[in-house]
Amino acid sequence: MSTQDLTALVESNDIQGDAMAMRRRLDDDGYLFFRQLLNPERLLMLRREMLTVMQRGGWIVRGTDPADGIACLDARSTEGDPSYTNVYHDVYKLQAFHEIAHCPEVIDVMERIRGCTNDSSTAESRSPLVSEIH
Repeated sequence: MSTQDLTALVESNDIQGDAMAMRRRLDDDGYLFFRQLLNPERLLMLRREMLTVMQRGGWIVRGTDPADGIACLDARSTEGDPSYTNVYHDVYKLQAFHEIAHCPEVIDVMERIRGCTNDSSTAESRSPLVSEIH
């Protein structure tokens, strides 16, 4: 694939309140992209936490700010390599890594797409995991 084949992601913020339109776009494009769906500061904190773990695993250049994400090219590995698996498992252990997928904003969009939103309840009450983390 060349860079000429790449196109900008289609934003879906304009149809966020329309479940049928979101389903159609998901069927057509295979994804939904929302700007600012999640709090950028929360995402930056998660990024820093993940990159700090990666730095400890040797993937990010030591002595640099992990948030800069400067890759240590000597540490290249792929899925299945023990050096990859060990660091990946450490990232996967981060609670914030899992919490982000279960935050109310994500749950709300997913439930609207699936058509199972219950207007009389909140995202927190519909997701036991979210309830536990708040």
